[in-house]
Amino acid sequence: MTVIDALGEAPLARHPSPYPLLVAHGLTIPEIVARIPPDTEGLGVSVMFSQQWPHVAAISASGARGVPDDPDLRGRRARDRHVEYLLDHCPEVTLCVLGEGEETAADVAAWIVGRGALKAIPGIAYRRDGRPERTTPRPRLSEIDRIPRPAWHLFPLEQYLANGYAHGVNRGRSIPMLATRGCPYQCTFCSSPDMWTTRYYMRSPASVVDEIGDYVTRYGISNVDFEDLTAFIERDWILDFCAELERRGLRITFQLPSGTRSEALDDDVLTALYRNGCRNLTYAPESGSPEILHAIKKKRIPTACSPRCALPSGSASTSKPIS
Repeated sequence: MTVIDALGEAPLARHPSPYPLLVAHGLTIPEIVARIPPDTEGLGVSVMFSQQWPHVAAISASGARGVPDDPDLRGRRARDRHVEYLLDHCPEVTLCVLGEGEETAADVAAWIVGRGALKAIPGIAYRRDGRPERTTPRPRLSEIDRIPRPAWHLFPLEQYLANGYAHGVNRGRSIPMLATRGCPYQCTFCSSPDMWTTRYYMRSPASVVDEIGDYVTRYGISNVDFEDLTAFIERDWILDFCAELERRGLRITFQLPSGTRSEALDDDVLTALYRNGCRNLTYAPESGSPEILHAIKKKRIPTACSPRCALPSGSASTSKPIS
């Protein structure tokens, strides 16, 4: 497998994008295509945000022309509601991975080399007889402590660390991490229920601190950016996480630049967070109007909520546990 990190390989480069309102960072499209090995059988392209699509579409089209043997797969992980558009408007795309991709990507890789049928792979959308078609949804991964850590050795990580790339306040050598997966809320403006459902899973505090300690030793990081959809919900989990950091004497900073909820953040929790390195929390006060908050389904989970309590009354998953 070959990973082409177009930003990481040229983090300071800027150039025009095929879409006039965007400026591209990193490698140019010809430089990306030149790095695709000639024996490639499958080409996967990631797109995190809708505004990136024109540039990603150009990469897909150029990549397809640049691979002599015409790869079997040109896919991307996309917001679920957009996959039909992608398959209808970008002939280079063969399929899209929906939701969590770890197991799905492995099944797709097996299909590329001739093992299994495409329609039997859960969690994808693909083009069949010229029309988009979805397979059955793949169940969410629940034992998230067992998911392997990111394969940072395949990426030019030092380029990010040395050039001050961070999400949030630049606090030195920073690495992104996830302590949870999903979000139990169903805010109407968010794509999370489409991609993740409303099931919310937390890693064990010890597992999260193990990963932080490994990155401190291996990469010399001084800060962690938690990129969770909703990181801090369960008060006891936060206190256990802080106690684990303190017990091991890890002197780092961490922040939540993607945002979190406020319900679990009382005086004891905030004191423990600051004492153990938390320096930045991001909130998103969508509205001061109770009517609008109700309309966009800004619901609360009780502050005493345990990891296995039910979701708030009226949510899409009231009969399902949080974890």
